[in-house]
Amino acid sequence: MPKISVIIPVYNVEKYLGQCLDSVVNQTFKDIEIICIDDGSTDSSLDILKKYAQIDSRIIIINSENNGVSEARNKGIERAKGDYIYFIDGDDYIDQQCLEIVYGKAVMSDADITCFGCNVQSFGGGAPRWDTDILNQCAQLKEINLRVLRKFQYCIWDKLFKKDFLLKKDIKFPVGIKSAQDNLFNWLCFFNNPKYAFVDKNLYYYRTYNLNSTTNQGKIILKSDIRAFKYFINSVEFQKADEKYKILCLENFITSISTQFKKNSKYQYNNIIHIHNFEKFLKQKFETDFLKKIGNFKDFQKYSIPRFILRKIFYLRNEIYNGQKQKFLTILGFEFRFLNTNSKQLQKVFKNQVSENSVLIIEANNCHGETIPGYIKYLYDLGYQTDVIVMHKIFKENPFVYLSRKYYNNIFSLQSHDLSQFLQSDKIMKYSYVIVNSNYLYCGLTEETHPSFFVFFKNIKRPKYGYIVVEHHLDKINQSMMKQNRVIQLADFKNNGLNTAVFCNPNYFGNIKPHTKNKITNFITIGELSYARRNISLLINGISELVQKGCTDFKVTVIGSGSLDNLPDNIKEYIDIKGRIPYKKMFCELENSDFFLTLLDSENIEHDRYIKDGTSGSFQLIYGFCKPCVIPEKFAEFHYFNKENSIIYKDNKGFTEALINCIETDNIKYDNLCKNLQSTTELIRKRSEENLKKMLDSKRL
Repeated sequence: MPKISVIIPVYNVEKYLGQCLDSVVNQTFKDIEIICIDDGSTDSSLDILKKYAQIDSRIIIINSENNGVSEARNKGIERAKGDYIYFIDGDDYIDQQCLEIVYGKAVMSDADITCFGCNVQSFGGGAPRWDTDILNQCAQLKEINLRVLRKFQYCIWDKLFKKDFLLKKDIKFPVGIKSAQDNLFNWLCFFNNPKYAFVDKNLYYYRTYNLNSTTNQGKIILKSDIRAFKYFINSVEFQKADEKYKILCLENFITSISTQFKKNSKYQYNNIIHIHNFEKFLKQKFETDFLKKIGNFKDFQKYSIPRFILRKIFYLRNEIYNGQKQKFLTILGFEFRFLNTNSKQLQKVFKNQVSENSVLIIEANNCHGETIPGYIKYLYDLGYQTDVIVMHKIFKENPFVYLSRKYYNNIFSLQSHDLSQFLQSDKIMKYSYVIVNSNYLYCGLTEETHPSFFVFFKNIKRPKYGYIVVEHHLDKINQSMMKQNRVIQLADFKNNGLNTAVFCNPNYFGNIKPHTKNKITNFITIGELSYARRNISLLINGISELVQKGCTDFKVTVIGSGSLDNLPDNIKEYIDIKGRIPYKKMFCELENSDFFLTLLDSENIEHDRYIKDGTSGSFQLIYGFCKPCVIPEKFAEFHYFNKENSIIYKDNKGFTEALINCIETDNIKYDNLCKNLQSTTELIRKRSEENLKKMLDSKRL
């Protein structure tokens, strides 16, 4: 087995590829494999690779479509057999002793990442720039610090990576973004606490302005950088990072954006809009106190367009598209597409290449986003490619934040009028199936209407094998559709005696980190705060009794719309009311919680629907995050809960004692509850996947 796997992405670099390969095959360190990924080159690059491969058996050629440098490097990582991985670009080259020096340092230091310096040469020649100062400093450090990291966050070709570290931490290059891939890869590494080592030598020769290479296809556009940074900020890794690392990361992103803005002065009008949107994005994601800790955030705001100007622009847009002016302008033949943000998204959907064996999931409401990741995972495991269309609100709140990008192709954000246009196009017919995640529509409509998806959207085209409908409520299931094997239900209504639809519970959200019970027991409840749907009185009375009994080692996190007015003063400090928050924040709260309060009332006939004809997204969250729930005996068995995986109480009188039981539960018992709940969840997922497969297969016959 080779000691080092050298990975070289290649795209139209015929002019420099020979020098790159010569520098690698002639290394003084011979125990290497050279993995070259040709990314769909249209020049003679592939011929050059084949020529070298005939001479040197260590060279492995992988042919690929033009999917970009991230995909190419990820393929290299998957193929690599070496103990260490080194990346080099096809238009650059390295010192003859590079790998020998760096490998020796890596082994001696047992480092996960070994850094070294580079020479920067301008395109077509020029004097090298020697970056030695920082390396001299790094060589004296036992551990990397935040100041040093600033110098090592942009490139990957000045580092040797231990393969086991990348595989164990599941670190890959982000796919689907066009810039800053190296930057984001380095941050992913850093957030996983690697051990660093430093070599005080410049061993890499980097060419600037390499316009034809895979890694530098033209000028870096500010908009593309911002899209990449947003992608990373929404990632699970960023959410889990320590605050000081988040701050440093954001400072880096802001510095990069500011630099690009200054360089591209002729694009400043458009870039101001992009900067303002990024500023707005940060304010939505983070609290004001946190943003104040970012050293350059205040200076960054000066590049943002004044808010009063933006208000004028948005006012004009709304006037044009919501008033009579739209008709007038249409008659005159004017097109204001630059004001219609949704049309751009629609064009993306139309341009999307639908692959074979693809499924489209559509959620036309502004909720139920928590069920979509589970269906994506089932479809992936069954061998299907998945595209998703959601309303802008769901897209903005991002229920897919914990879901690995490998499980789906695209997620698009549309509004109803754009979705209607797309459903009437021939594009729909290219999908094997279309799964409608909520048949009945109610967001923005009256409570009386609740039209069916197929009634609201007229003249829609049919996918190859037809539509599949998800129903959240048994009483809304269309019997005709059920006979056609077109309906999936979220709950297993096995005890109602009716001929119900296929049961499929989508409770997967991503890789959820294990949780040890907090010293201060953290209860969480999620859902609309209304006396009809959730028993607020039960919660208030239960907490009041706890406090009266002297039990104060707890807190309750409340997430959802509505309000808890007029809380007794003696319990206010124990209840943290978050309101409605984005999914990623809700998921973080869930991970940090200990027990889930269902707040079901065995004496409230309104709650009988949860065992007769309806279910709740809360149960998907309980299963998906493996949080033992506190639930009345009346509802427990129906939803697969028992004393082995949750805290069960007989009736409302036993609610307080159930809470005390949770508080007194030790770590061993809590771990057993979580493990048993996980086993239950795995059985539900297995059965759900089998049911979904049978439905999909039956529709092909």
